[in-house]
Amino acid sequence: MLTLLSGMAQEESRRVSERVKWGHQQSIKNGVVLGNSNIFGYKKDNGRLVIDESQAKVVKELFEMYATEKYCMKDLECHFYNKGVRNSRGKVFAHSTMCNIIRNPKYKGYYCGNKVKVLDMFTKEQKFLPETEWIMYKDETGKICPAIVSEEIWEKANYILRKRGDVVKNSRETTYKPNLYTGILYCKEHDNPFYKKQNKTKDKTYD
Repeated sequence: MLTLLSGMAQEESRRVSERVKWGHQQSIKNGVVLGNSNIFGYKKDNGRLVIDESQAKVVKELFEMYATEKYCMKDLECHFYNKGVRNSRGKVFAHSTMCNIIRNPKYKGYYCGNKVKVLDMFTKEQKFLPETEWIMYKDETGKICPAIVSEEIWEKANYILRKRGDVVKNSRETTYKPNLYTGILYCKEHDNPFYKKQNKTKDKTYD
């Protein structure tokens, strides 16, 4: 009897999980913004995003300053901290927070869903899906995901973010010996920082 009841409970759990997943997919198809309401620059109202004007000013300033390519994330972190700007949890407007804002297509007015798949509704286990599986389209009405910045400035800021990310990633692939000018000297032609790298082999170290 216990085995039978246990099997029935598991089957019911599976059915509930499937219904929830189906409901999520239908909501995504209907353009309902899912997830929590912790989206800096917006307030969520009945599955739609509404611009929070006070926070939107910070978002615009972040994109505009970063798109000039004159400021790194550390500069911007200090800039906003000195202005008294905090994130939605009342904490420092951190590097990771600003990167996530710049990458988020919602800020240029694009609906973006299906980024996360819930594997188990009871354990809350999730899987982050690759960008190729996202459901993303421009909100022509401006009623689901109204834009805070233009597509042009969003694209420019993301280009800079990717470019700088590639530089950091490449610099980590080989060891380098830090010195006074590491990462400070820039190539005038390509606007990339110089690093003193060392490739080590069994017999010799090459600069």
